[in-house]
Amino acid sequence: MKFTRVVIATVAILWCMSDGFAQMFIRAVEIPCTVTDSSGKFVTDLTEKDFTVRDHGKRQKVTAVKQKIQAPLSISLLLDRSASVAASFPLLQSASEKFLTAVVRKSKDRSCLVAFDSHVYLLQDWTDDAQLLTAMIGKLNAGGGTSLFDAIYKVCRDKFLSQDNGSTKVIVLVTDGEDTDSHATFKQVADMVSQAGVIIYILGTHSENSLNPRELKGGHVLGELKDMTGGDLLYPKEGENIQSLFTRIEIDLRNQYVVTFTSYDEPDGLFHDLKLETNRKGLVVHTHKKGYFASS
Repeated sequence: MKFTRVVIATVAILWCMSDGFAQMFIRAVEIPCTVTDSSGKFVTDLTEKDFTVRDHGKRQKVTAVKQKIQAPLSISLLLDRSASVAASFPLLQSASEKFLTAVVRKSKDRSCLVAFDSHVYLLQDWTDDAQLLTAMIGKLNAGGGTSLFDAIYKVCRDKFLSQDNGSTKVIVLVTDGEDTDSHATFKQVADMVSQAGVIIYILGTHSENSLNPRELKGGHVLGELKDMTGGDLLYPKEGENIQSLFTRIEIDLRNQYVVTFTSYDEPDGLFHDLKLETNRKGLVVHTHKKGYFASS
């Protein structure tokens, strides 16, 4: 089952009763999305009254809608440089360089660059200078094992967990999906991703129909991370340039809303499926977030 784990904000409120204190839990759940009209054009003027959210089929009150259109971005680019991507690595480098040059706006956005094989390397810390980032990408080569989970875990913990500057927090992960050397488990990664509040976009290095069994298994796990965060999992189609996948991510990020509703239910550890719709006729809501686990 694909799932979403969301623990964005939980506040316990205590009040005095005859038999002591009771707890009421307030949980803010955020759903990233884009909205298009019948011609595929992005719609950018929606407010709280234009959205409907259902949690387990029960309608919830939308408490906030943030327009992330042209909002500042904090993007961590994670590049798989293991031996399994060696054949396509020069193309991945070139596409990554073009993506960062296009998406990082001076004095508004920032990015950090991380590469991983059997280990995880911070190649460039947060900067708004795309040239610094692209220069480091050009120096990389491919070889070794893959610490995919460790890379995601460490970036969330060290670069995003304490960040609160109002920017949209994004991981763009370029990988074939194999993990051979990580110490972190998927559960540890899922918990850390939820705490950090990042959106994860994954670019597969091979077309989906050419994946080996190990890569297919990795793709399933990456799909769960995509569902958890509201990002996307993109594989190049036959004959498609991976640069076009980067472009799709950039367009998505520049036209996003974040729809928030508040849940007062006590955390039950169960999966809560979500359904997000717009009340305006002729519009389509696009979100990859399937639901969340109501964990304490």
